[in-house]
Amino acid sequence: MGFEMKTTVITVSRIKYLLLLALSLVFVVGPFANGMDVDDVVLQLCIGLFGLCAVAFAWVIIHPMRLHMNGEGFRVEGGFIRRPKLVRWRDVDSFFVFQPPAQRQNRRL
Repeated sequence: MGFEMKTTVITVSRIKYLLLLALSLVFVVGPFANGMDVDDVVLQLCIGLFGLCAVAFAWVIIHPMRLHMNGEGFRVEGGFIRRPKLVRWRDVDSFFVFQPPAQRQNRRL
């Protein structure tokens, strides 16, 4: 029921996620390479946090997110999306660029 449109696929940049993975691994491996005492709780939390980030970035490198668009609609798949869902064009009212609300400046006189 959709109009004729060639299927277009847009994939996220794997290079960006490779750089983020490398940066996360620097924070995970760095303390061990420098011979730091990893008994510090804050250091262990940082290693754990950046370790989880490294796992997430590696997952997105292996399963990159893709946007598929065709005459029927669009769907996003890959990454952490378990079941891609087709959004039909007839269900889309409009597209727009999100503008965040203006920041209020707190001024003290």
